[in-house]
Order: sequence, then C-alpha cells, then structure tokens
Amino acid sequence: MCVGVIDNTASNGRLVAFSGRKPMGNYVLQLLPKRFGAQTSSAGLYNKIGGQAHEVDYLFRRPLSEAEQMDGLTYALKLSVPSLTAGSWAKLFFSSTEVNVVVTCLDNLPWSQLAWSIHRGMKDVLQAYGKATLAIYRTALAETLRTAVQNNEFALAKEGWEVNFIQDSMADQAASAILGGDTCSGDGCRIVSAAALLLCENKDEASLDHTEFWSNHMQLSREGKAVRPISPLSTDTVIALVKLLFVVWSHEFDYEIYHCLPSELIVL
Repeated sequence: MCVGVIDNTASNGRLVAFSGRKPMGNYVLQLLPKRFGAQTSSAGLYNKIGGQAHEVDYLFRRPLSEAEQMDGLTYALKLSVPSLTAGSWAKLFFSSTEVNVVVTCLDNLPWSQLAWSIHRGMKDVLQAYGKATLAIYRTALAETLRTAVQNNEFALAKEGWEVNFIQDSMADQAASAILGGDTCSGDGCRIVSAAALLLCENKDEASLDHTEFWSNHMQLSREGKAVRPISPLSTDTVIALVKLLFVVWSHEFDYEIYHCLPSELIVL
C-alpha cells in the first residue's frame, strides 16, 4: 500500500500501480501494461521489498492536451483529486477501461485492522471514486456496526476487550467513527475493524481481501438503479466499505524516503 500497488490477481490476474500526485491541471488516467518497472518512482522501493516491478501494470496520469480539450472528447468519468499545491485540485478523466480497473482495485484492497501508511496518488484516486458511494452508505454502515457490537458482547470479551468498555461505549464509538469524517485514530480503527469482524463468522481474514461490492455497485449505477441502503448491511458490503474507510483514514507515505535509508533497514 505504501508504494501504490494493488494485487488484483484474484479477479483478473493483474497487478496495478498508481501514479503519484501531480500539479494542477487536467489529466487522463491511462492503463499502461507492464509499465511500472520503467517508472523512476516507487518502483524502486517495490523491488527492494521483494516485488517485481516489471510485472505490474501502471495507471499513468497523462496530461490532457489542448487539442483534446478543444475537441471536447467525452469520458466515462471525471473526478477532482488533490494536486501538489495545497488546497488546489487537478481534474482526472477516465475511460470505461480505467473505471473498471479502479473498481477492481477497490474490490481487492487488502484487509487490515488498522489504517495504512499509503501512497498518496493511490489514496487520491480511490477516495475520489468511492466518496459518493460511501456517503450514501455511512449511516447504514454505522448502525450495522453498532448493532454488531451490541449483539456480540460475549464474543468481544472473549477476544480480550474489557467488559465495561464493551457495554458502556464500544457500540457508540464504532458508529461515531464511521460518521465522524475523514480522520480516525488508531484506537478508532481497531474498534471499527473488531466490529466488522463480528459479521465474518466462518471466514478467515485472508478471504476478506476480495469483495464484490464495488463491481456490483458499478453495475447497478450503469443500469440506472437507485441504491437505498438499509441496516443491517451484508458482510461483503461492510468489509468493502470499511476497507475504503481505512484508505481514507490512512497517512500519506513519502515513498522517496527510502533513498535516505540504509538498504539493510529497508530489507528488514
């Protein structure tokens, strides 16, 4: 996650890397097969930690030319993402191919019980794509996690959570973390992930790396079907939304810091 690579091999056999944050302007997101290895970016760190950058496809942010802007080309999606200038934005245009790639990446985000140190270019795209859907589902997600905690006090105590905390405030804290915006403490993340895992009976955590929610939601949107989420949400929906929230709550990682570190430390 810190180098901006998502493993989609469970869905389509593809590893995908994201371009970094760019200056203000208009860009087209373009999938370049097996291009990541040629990048003078986080590819070097990806190789140092055991990856093979030459195997990874690359979501390149290509500047939109003046001719293209004058021609009025149409794209499947346009998003605003942060630029390198604080408080300013860049416009990012998607064709249907790149929309599908981003949706697949969302469905293959790795499960974690804490937020990440994350590649900011990847965070920008995933958060921008998912924020409207997340807004629709926030209330239902909060109530689903609140109810999960209230109905499973014994299971939480068995996992080591303090009984008085479970009974007095854990359910409210889980719901409030979801409703509280784009930041969350490590303690809040642990509460949210613990509540979400209560809904995953008979599932090992490795299976949570893959969901179908985002692909299904994209199909509903293309068919023009309205979504009215009602609590309790399905397990697949909860896990998909919590994984996106952990992206939103993550801290941006300066992947070029490895240039200043001993290689022995990086390998360890």
